[in-house]
Amino acid sequence: GHSSSAIRYEDDTAVALITGNPTMADTNALFSSAHANISSDTGTPDVDAIHLALAKLAAQTGLKGERLNLRPAFIFASFKEYVAARQTLAPIGTDMLPTTGAAVAIPEAKGLQILWDERLNDGSGISDWYVIADPSQIAGIYYGGLEGDPSPRLSMDVEFNTDGMVWKLIHDFYAELADYRWIVQTTD
Repeated sequence: GHSSSAIRYEDDTAVALITGNPTMADTNALFSSAHANISSDTGTPDVDAIHLALAKLAAQTGLKGERLNLRPAFIFASFKEYVAARQTLAPIGTDMLPTTGAAVAIPEAKGLQILWDERLNDGSGISDWYVIADPSQIAGIYYGGLEGDPSPRLSMDVEFNTDGMVWKLIHDFYAELADYRWIVQTTD
């Protein structure tokens, strides 16, 4: 009910930060060649596309030019790309691809979680998918609410002149991008 609505609002807000490709403090879009976080391989998450996206993530540099060596934690995709990523990564536990028996070319993807969200599917048939760094290494999105405020809050008012009640849901929530180095975009 109401709590599900609040959770959807939070998810909508976070996904919109990613798909909206907002301008960062350095005046470049979140995904830009200046940030080196757009994969050159377009297509579904197959071995080559995932490998290139992981390499882009690992190559991100800090403010002094040092390599951050970011580890991947998630692939974030629409359902179509989720299925392709599962088909690509599921056999990594055995280090073999099921159709060819060839050795897996991306053992560094072992343990990578695949998340899907249909908000990434804009209906055009072209969907972006993302590789996201381990959040213990770098912050991606800051989020929260008002300090000391248990949100969401649901309150009820009984109408005196009717046999009805009025419900009010108050949800104080914010989300903001922390950095651009935590995520790599690939377009299907």
